[in-house]
Amino acid sequence: MVLARLVSANATIPLACSTCPRTASICSCRGPANTNASFSLADCSAAAAGPFGRLQLPWTLSSDAQPYNPARDDANKSGDLAVLEAPTIAGNTYGHTASSIAAVAQADLRIIAPEGQPAAARKALTLVSHPGTIDATERAAIEALLGAFTPYRYDRDAGPLRFVTLAQLAKAYSR
Repeated sequence: MVLARLVSANATIPLACSTCPRTASICSCRGPANTNASFSLADCSAAAAGPFGRLQLPWTLSSDAQPYNPARDDANKSGDLAVLEAPTIAGNTYGHTASSIAAVAQADLRIIAPEGQPAAARKALTLVSHPGTIDATERAAIEALLGAFTPYRYDRDAGPLRFVTLAQLAKAYSR
């Protein structure tokens, strides 16, 4: 699910699911309650311009758009809102197989840096997967997509790439 979330160092509180009508009592993606008043607001519902299947999305962002604070009058433009928008530019695993996701993985790697060159700047790749729709085929696609990043993983002492949560991303991009 793509969620708008309040994030803090201690917890994540989903505000609304942008892809399903589930309520807090039945949606499995709901985070723990947080009584801590110090938080950052983060969202990952923006996407690159263009359709998703037959659905035309309202976004006009580039395919390599990076986290930004949106403008009050146009969420597609940078502005002064306190929310961090982390556009979902790294793809959606729904409907993919282990072989069809390969093109997505290669496009994601090109966002980080041209082949054979180091990244010139910090980049965030946000991808979406919907837990309620994951079957064996999509699970294999997810594993193939994440596996494409193995040669660059920081936690394996192989490179600078780190997998982080939306809360960690919001902290890294805080003003």
